[in-house]
Amino acid sequence: MEKKFDLNGKLDFNDIDLTPPENIVKDIISHISTETKGIISGEIKPYSGHIFSYTQQSSYKSIAIALGEKDKKVDIQTTLGKQNEESYSYEFYLKTPLYEQYKYRICYMRYGIGNYPVTLVLEQSIADDVFSEINANYILKCNTREDFEDLMISIVCSKRVIAVMQEMIRINQIRTQFSEETENGVDVDENVEIDENNS
Repeated sequence: MEKKFDLNGKLDFNDIDLTPPENIVKDIISHISTETKGIISGEIKPYSGHIFSYTQQSSYKSIAIALGEKDKKVDIQTTLGKQNEESYSYEFYLKTPLYEQYKYRICYMRYGIGNYPVTLVLEQSIADDVFSEINANYILKCNTREDFEDLMISIVCSKRVIAVMQEMIRINQIRTQFSEETENGVDVDENVEIDENNS
């Protein structure tokens, strides 16, 4: 049995950096806040909704299934492999403190109990910008901490995210100017519009 059962060299016991992905994003958020003098901040929060596109069944189809009008095929493969694995989902977005209603969601991320691989679901225009192609794959997988950190830095430094941050700086300037003029008793134009399409 000893000769036949040999795992020597087949398993890797070396320590690797398994820093939780949300901690890496928190560090990036801290850098963004410092670099923008606190005008832009971000959040990485647990997320319980869908992170992938899906088909929503109509209520009538659900009733038909509930009444047993269709045969249900059971695939035995669903009971094999990983079972009861923990999964963590997060959303990462940018915001500006002077306009709390506005946020720009950059991505969703999900990973299991081992922290890696981590799956990212990007906003399409960011994926297009990062990979310099139209309709780039917006669902990505990073197998290591280094790959994840490199990708997140590319995302935050992409033209699309820089444009969003510039818009947030302008929103902040408008709000600051409005507050100062109001405090000084200056009449302000109440018809100033703020683009809220990206919220």
